[in-house]
Amino acid sequence: MRSDHLLRRALPGTFPCLRNGRSADLVCARSIPHPRYNPWMHLVPARAIENQMYVVGVNRIGKENNAEFFGRSMVVEPKGDIVICGTENKEEILIADLDPSKVKESREYMRCLEERREDVYKNNKKKNHP
Repeated sequence: MRSDHLLRRALPGTFPCLRNGRSADLVCARSIPHPRYNPWMHLVPARAIENQMYVVGVNRIGKENNAEFFGRSMVVEPKGDIVICGTENKEEILIADLDPSKVKESREYMRCLEERREDVYKNNKKKNHP
């Protein structure tokens, strides 16, 4: 899958199956190159909100083939607030404290995933992913 489709297509359907109690509440996303800076800054928090979990968006810097990566890795809380965000074009290590109670609080506040129909996702997965 091309990286520009990752946050738009792959993660929205993948994250809910991860947040159902069978895994941790921390998920790392892939690198996204220019010119997708604005979508990156909006879609990583959107994934945290819609899936009610911490999301770590990891983006690298530098160039590879024709792609230039801009950094701006981030940790986002379940309600979409950015805990920490890296700078552009600078190699760095980000450290953030995560509060598990914020996951519980978010899931109690917005109970949207309780109505999720697992059967629809299972059927769709079979059709789209051999």
